[in-house]
Amino acid sequence: MRLPDQTLEVKFQANHIVSLESTARGGNVAIRTRDGRLERTVEAGSGLKDVRRVEVHDFALTGDGTLLISMAVLYPLGASSRVLALYPLQGGPGFLTLDSVLCFRIAPDAATGIWCMGPGLEESMFHRLSGPASGPWGILPRKRIRLIGSDAEEPRQAHETGPAGSPAMLAEAPGHVAAWLPNAAAVIEFDTRSADVATWPVPLALQGKSQMSFTASPDGVIYGLMPQRGGGEQEQLDTPYRLMKLNRETGAWVIVAGLPQLPRGAVLAGMDGQQVVIWKRPTRTLEWVSVAQ
Repeated sequence: MRLPDQTLEVKFQANHIVSLESTARGGNVAIRTRDGRLERTVEAGSGLKDVRRVEVHDFALTGDGTLLISMAVLYPLGASSRVLALYPLQGGPGFLTLDSVLCFRIAPDAATGIWCMGPGLEESMFHRLSGPASGPWGILPRKRIRLIGSDAEEPRQAHETGPAGSPAMLAEAPGHVAAWLPNAAAVIEFDTRSADVATWPVPLALQGKSQMSFTASPDGVIYGLMPQRGGGEQEQLDTPYRLMKLNRETGAWVIVAGLPQLPRGAVLAGMDGQQVVIWKRPTRTLEWVSVAQ
């Protein structure tokens, strides 16, 4: 399935294709059915007054069809604000001003509400923005995350893009969320009710530049798209990528057998039952690949 040329990022969530498309004002988020039929398009920041431009940090679709957009909003005379916008299927939008946290990535959790990744006034790496009053509002102190040093000794934060790709949050079953932190070379999983945390190292993230991506199924299976190259080998534009699966017993990432290699620049967009959905950025196409054993 081919998407418009202005498409910047794609996710497959709640049985829908959700894509960010560039515009002069900041971006539109298009929501399509699985077969590609356009259901609605939402302009990021629509419903706010006197907006000059927005910078979209992340977007997500909940199970009830509410579109979430985390963004920085620019107003006249240089004023700005950080906002989480909620666009439901019915009724007007809602807006939550993010005074105490910077939400670079977001993920909805059916059990506890909306979670985001980023720095805040609290020391946690992950912050809950909504949901029932019971349960934690912050998980995993940032100082407990071991970050990778750079050759130039430049400081890198866990929420920032790094040599191994861009960070992401991955919704699993209700009560569980995972996150890919390239600057920590790890996938982090946490229980949104107990605050228990598990860390799964990604050794290839320590070996040169790459563009890795990850997705998770509702039953907790985590897949990663990783380069196929030897240790110490530099990545090239034609370096192939292979789909890997986390073995929870050993912590190792193993190749999913029987699947073709993928070009560098392909990204895991989500899970559709027993299929991974892959966004091939160079060709602007989506592809469904079965991982059923």
